[in-house]
Amino acid sequence: MKKRLLSVVTILLIMAIALSGCGGKAEHSEETAQNVESTEEAAPSTEPIKSENHGAEILIPGEYSLTSDSNESDLFYYTSDRSKGIGFGYAQKIDKGGTTSISWDSIVERISNNMKIETYENISLADLPGIKFFFSSADGVNGEMAIIIDEDNDYGYTIQMVQNGEFNEESTFEEILDSFRIVQKPDAVEDKSDGHDTTTESMTDIELLTFEDHPKYMDDYDSAKQKWGRDDRVTLLDGDTYSSYKVEGIRIIAKSRGKNYIGYEKYKNNKLNSIEINFESCNDEASTLSMDDALSIIRSYLPLEIMKEKYHITDSVQWPDKENGGKTFFIRYEVNEDISEDEYEAAGLTGAICVVIWVNQDGIVNGARIDIMGVLNYLGEEYTEWDYDFLKANEE
Repeated sequence: MKKRLLSVVTILLIMAIALSGCGGKAEHSEETAQNVESTEEAAPSTEPIKSENHGAEILIPGEYSLTSDSNESDLFYYTSDRSKGIGFGYAQKIDKGGTTSISWDSIVERISNNMKIETYENISLADLPGIKFFFSSADGVNGEMAIIIDEDNDYGYTIQMVQNGEFNEESTFEEILDSFRIVQKPDAVEDKSDGHDTTTESMTDIELLTFEDHPKYMDDYDSAKQKWGRDDRVTLLDGDTYSSYKVEGIRIIAKSRGKNYIGYEKYKNNKLNSIEINFESCNDEASTLSMDDALSIIRSYLPLEIMKEKYHITDSVQWPDKENGGKTFFIRYEVNEDISEDEYEAAGLTGAICVVIWVNQDGIVNGARIDIMGVLNYLGEEYTEWDYDFLKANEE
C-alpha cells in the first residue's frame, strides 16, 4: 500500500495519548473500558523490547508494551497508563515533498498542518539521511520525531515519542535513535493492488472523485484499499481516529469500524462508515463546483439501492454560516423500523446515514461528509427546510 509518510502514525499516536488524559486516567471510562477489553497487551518488562518493522529495528524501553492498535506498517507502544507512547512507522513510495529528491522543508511544512513543529535538525541513522524535531498538538500532547528516508529505494521510517504535558524524554528518545538498525533492506516497492486494475495516482482530482466504480459508503474497507490505497490524496483509516474535511492536501478521507473501533463489539465491521470529500483542496475544476454539480458527485458515494430498500428520510434542512457568509446543508436517513437486529448486523448497516455539505459565500461547495454522526452539525442551529432528497433526485 502506498502510505503517506508521517501522517497516520503520528495522528493516531497523538490522539491515543490525548484521549487517555493526564496521568492516563481517562474520563470517558465506558469507551475506554470497551477498548481495553478488546486489546491484548503484553505485560511490561524491565528489559528493552526489540521492535522490528520491514527490515529495520529499534529498542523500546521495557516499560512500554506493544498494543493491538498496531498494524502491518505502524507499531504503537504505550506505558501501562497510556500517558506516554512510542510509534515506529514504515512507508513505501513516499512523497518526498513534491520533488524527485528529498525536500525536508516541504515535508515539514506539510506535517505542520496537523501539529506545531519546532525547527528541525538534520541527522543520519544507519547511513540514511533524516531529520528530527520537537512537536506539540492542540490536545496538550508533546513529543519528538525522527524521519529517515532511503531515497534510492523509495521507502522510509518514522520514529516518535509522545507524552502528555511537557516532554522530558529527550535522552530516552536519543537512545532509541541510537539503536536504529537496518537488518535487511525491504523488498522493492510491492504491488499491493491484488490484481485490481484501478490506478488513481495518474488521475486528475476530478477524475479521482468521479471514476467509475469508486468506493462508496458501506463498501468493504479492503476493496476501497485496493482502489485508493496507493494514492496520497486519499486517507484510509481502519477505526476511530480524528478526521476533518479541512486536512490540507487530502481530497478524500474514509474510515471503517475496523480493528481500531472503540465501541460495542457487535457494531465492529469492515465497512466504510465515513467518507469526507474535500473539494476545497482540489487543484482543478473540482475546487469550484456549484451545488448542483457537487450533489451529483456526493450522490455517487451513497449506497442508493440499500438506502431505497432499508432507509427513509427524516431531515432535509439548511442554515447560514454566520462566520463566513456561506451555508451548511444537512440530510438524514434512518434505518427502517422493520429491519431486524440480525439483518442490521449482517449487512453492516448504520442506524442513520447523514450527509453534511459546506458551501461558501460564492455558492462554491467546499466539502461534504457522509457518516452516522452528522446530526451533531444540526443541533441548535436556526434552520429552514431544504426540500432535497438524494433518493428522489434524477439519475444522471
